Amino acid sequence: MIVISIITIAGVTLRSLCPTLWTVRTAAFKAVIDDYVVLQKAMEEVSETTHDEYSQRANCMVSSLAKFDTLFGLMLGFLLFGASEQLSRTLHGTGRGKT
Repeated sequence: MIVISIITIAGVTLRSLCPTLWTVRTAAFKAVIDDYVVLQKAMEEVSETTHDEYSQRANCMVSSLAKFDTLFGLMLGFLLFGASEQLSRTLHGTGRGKT
């Protein structure tokens, strides 16, 4: 059984990357890209309002999300995993139902 972890923070739904399902990977990248600004604001809020290990982690996320490389990597990953997903669906669809 595969368990997909879904976290919702301030209207943003984040999904963990699943090592076996390409569709979940693509959906996870898309969720982060679509709500990038909201995610930044949520991490800033956590960083500013709490004073524990989560604040420190959120502060690191704020720094990472402010970099061009992070958004570029997310977009590139989305495109690559999307293409891989499409290829996988095409290959798995070929020959099905044919004997």
